[in-house]
Amino acid sequence: MYKIIVAFVLLSISSFSQTVNFYYDRAQERIEKQDYDAAIKDLNEVLKKDKHFYEAYHDLGVIYSIKKKKLEALKYFDQAIKENSKYYSAYINRANIYYELGRKKEASSNFAMVISKKPDYVQAYEKRGFIYYSDKDYAKALNDFDKAEKYKSVNPDVYFKRAEIYKQKGDLDKAIVDYTKCLSKRSDYIKAYKERGKLYYQKQDYGHAIADLKMAKADFDNKEVNTFIAHSYYQTRDLDQAIFFYSDVVTRFRTKDWDVYYNRGMAYFEQENYIAAKNDFTKSIAYKKDNYDAYYRRAETYQRMKKASSAMRDYNKVILLNPKDPYPFFERGKHYWDNKEVDNCISDLSKYIKLEKNPKAEAFYLRGASYYLIKEKDKACEDLESAKKLGMKAAEDMQYKICH
Repeated sequence: MYKIIVAFVLLSISSFSQTVNFYYDRAQERIEKQDYDAAIKDLNEVLKKDKHFYEAYHDLGVIYSIKKKKLEALKYFDQAIKENSKYYSAYINRANIYYELGRKKEASSNFAMVISKKPDYVQAYEKRGFIYYSDKDYAKALNDFDKAEKYKSVNPDVYFKRAEIYKQKGDLDKAIVDYTKCLSKRSDYIKAYKERGKLYYQKQDYGHAIADLKMAKADFDNKEVNTFIAHSYYQTRDLDQAIFFYSDVVTRFRTKDWDVYYNRGMAYFEQENYIAAKNDFTKSIAYKKDNYDAYYRRAETYQRMKKASSAMRDYNKVILLNPKDPYPFFERGKHYWDNKEVDNCISDLSKYIKLEKNPKAEAFYLRGASYYLIKEKDKACEDLESAKKLGMKAAEDMQYKICH
């Protein structure tokens, strides 16, 4: 009789164990098929038979997380941890729920618990680093991202966010290295191309900037990216491509950025398309009223177009905006010379010579010639001597005629 009872008990235990495993295994199959309601029923059956089955609590927490029932999920993750304090996945998932609920302090605490129990658990450093990053606690975020890399993190966001921190700190080289690491983990991380391209532009590495920004157009075909591409082409003197991308920004995005019109104007100016250049400089001025450079370049453009009076109006404006720039005085002084306004010519060229560290020989020559016309021979000869020393043959010839 004793032997029969023992056999019955052993058979019952075996049957019980198989039943728990049956329900748990079937729950896993149903989770994989996303049949979550049926999986919940199976997992509850498991817990009826074994209330200490911590994996079942954990999996119920995961399902309720998926179903957006966060507080219910928390309850099951708590119970999983109670049954097995070393079940790291439960800590991670509970921390994620806390984070989604905005309870960052509790999330960080959970990640710290994981790290204390398993110091090489890379996901804990990743997730806690993201919390620090979102809170702008960049020193702690950097520390966690460094640890994540030490433990072979393959999460591209770790490197992207660390690059963003380095960029804010002004360490462009380290930022570029991290954007590159991000792309090595996920080659279609388009935002990393965009941000790295902008940094290459800042470092005047325009070839790499163009390559990255063109990759970024896959997701960011916007004004910012196309403007940076245009700027990069302009800096490499590929004027046709620069004009193409500037024009795209103007027509598609209706930009009011003064520098787009200014740079396109400069490209047209270098191509000797002076009408288009003048129109763009005018647009640039419309969007930035005190646009000194645009007034100056438009004045030069008017000169090339033989519109002296228009050029003079712009040089007058340039001088008002920046009276310490020598070159507008030089250009206006030449205009006065051409129009036989000798006193004004002398005045402007004198200001140019005073402001400019290395005045042009032509300035001394024209001022000297002006002094000669008003019968100030000594001053004329002194200026002609200065122009001659700077290598101007015409000044030497004139000096020979009037000063000897």
